[in-house]
Amino acid sequence: MDSDSADEISDAQVQQTLKIIQSAPFTPAEHRLLSSFVRDSVSPKATSIYLLRRISKDESSEQCDKHELWRLMTDWKCLVERFRRTIVPSRHQTLSVYGRDRGVCCLTGRSRLWWDVLGWSQTIVTPIIPDDIVDLFGCTEYVCDRPVKILYSNADDVQSNLLELLSVFLTKKQVDHLRLTVSAEPSGFEVCRKYWTLSKHAASAFREGQIQLEPNWNTKRRPDEDLNSSCYYSLWATMPVLIPLPITSKGHALRSGSEVELVTGDPDSAPLPSAFLFAIHRRFCNSLKSLEIDREILSKKSSKISIQWPSRLRKAWSARAFPWARWLWSYFPSQGRVWVYRLLLRIGASMYQKPNFWTQRVPFGLYIKHGQKKLIPKGEAPALQLVENLTNIQAPRLVESLDDGNYTYLVMTRLPGQPLMQELYTMSYPERTALANDLRKCVQQLKKIPNTNEPAICDANGGPVFDYRLPGRLGGPFHSEPEFNDFIITQDRLRDPCHARHHKICFTHADLNPNNILIHAGRLSGVVDFGCAGFFPDYWEYTKAMFGTPGLDSSFPALFEEVFGDSYRDELDAERKLWRVRPTF
Repeated sequence: MDSDSADEISDAQVQQTLKIIQSAPFTPAEHRLLSSFVRDSVSPKATSIYLLRRISKDESSEQCDKHELWRLMTDWKCLVERFRRTIVPSRHQTLSVYGRDRGVCCLTGRSRLWWDVLGWSQTIVTPIIPDDIVDLFGCTEYVCDRPVKILYSNADDVQSNLLELLSVFLTKKQVDHLRLTVSAEPSGFEVCRKYWTLSKHAASAFREGQIQLEPNWNTKRRPDEDLNSSCYYSLWATMPVLIPLPITSKGHALRSGSEVELVTGDPDSAPLPSAFLFAIHRRFCNSLKSLEIDREILSKKSSKISIQWPSRLRKAWSARAFPWARWLWSYFPSQGRVWVYRLLLRIGASMYQKPNFWTQRVPFGLYIKHGQKKLIPKGEAPALQLVENLTNIQAPRLVESLDDGNYTYLVMTRLPGQPLMQELYTMSYPERTALANDLRKCVQQLKKIPNTNEPAICDANGGPVFDYRLPGRLGGPFHSEPEFNDFIITQDRLRDPCHARHHKICFTHADLNPNNILIHAGRLSGVVDFGCAGFFPDYWEYTKAMFGTPGLDSSFPALFEEVFGDSYRDELDAERKLWRVRPTF
């Protein structure tokens, strides 16, 4: 989003439009789709005025024609589908692109493997913007390959309405430029401007809006930079990342924010792809991502099969067997257990992805946190024991915490499910409400765990609390809330009246960020990572949950507000003032 568009987003009329969209009876994916029509347009304010005029006679009223809003959303979905559909041209049509790129993927640097006789690793020449978009500028009858109900009498009306939406979204000036670009005579020069070479995986990711390119230069000051022999772009992944990004020739996945260089040996006859077309594609990426989310929701619904009784039987059996297995394992020599853990870590590193450098999934349904003693929170093991003994929360069960000299192995069971960071986008509103209720019950159970330690604010074992929010990440233990406040408030001018209030001290997970909440089949399947857990003021659970949401989709803070309500609004405002004077991490 450019600076002008970003400034317009805060306009009152734009916010009113977004509020109307959110109030419509759509699915989460459809809300995101139609909101992207406003947010990602060249002029969000002009788009808002168009939308309000179309759905309401009175622009100052929030009352709108829901039927017309549905028609608009359907039209926009149909238009976005047109920017997704791609027909691969024949090799004869794109010889100049093959000559420029030499069959190498412009994003990953991969080319067809010499032994691949079946063409699995073959690269393809693909358009930046689908060729059949030109149909919008004529009178060709066309039916979307996605079943979308069209509410107009004939194909010409459909084309006219889609072209009108496109003109609102991009402005008439850019639409005219787009028409001239995609309908130009298919000379070698023009073909090179419209096409590039990608691996099949990269082409699919680009077409679905999963990745986008942003020029590393000022296009207003240097509009012809892409006509040189090389130019640089920043590659960005569109959130959320539901499937892994393409693998580069170096063996790792494409990284959001990485630099991409496009090169040509002959800029006069075989120029680089058009930066203008990349800019058009970039504006559609969030909408394309919404369609991907919509398809993901449909696929999940179709794949849900009721096989709960074997899962329950297996869970009941493991719950009975686990304490005995843990007890027997503790009788093995400690050096032998260390050797086993090292072996499991090597095997796990070759079998599973590594979420971070200190945590590794290993065989037998386990996770191992490992590292120097000072890097592994001392309060996590006793916190897991408290949760296991005093609640029925689905949390990892502690196998053991074992020190080998200055090195610690924290071994625990693995829970089913995927992080909420990935799953929330594909959850329906009823599923989100059920999740909020489940999380609220978890928090209530944690609050009932008694503090048998002498300090008031401490970890589960009575020691210092570990928390990313704290200065130096470690503090205490504290014998009172005022003592704790003096530690976190680094400047007197940041002291708030709510800091003088008395808050109940209770057990807290203290890191309910979307990566630590697991979802399976649309329901809460577990809460993980109790490294920051301890006894804190009762508002701390809420403010720490919100601490991890800046930069995320608004659905995440909305979920936590549903879990905790507005009881701690003053404390959150006070905490945000403190966050501003200290980096998040």
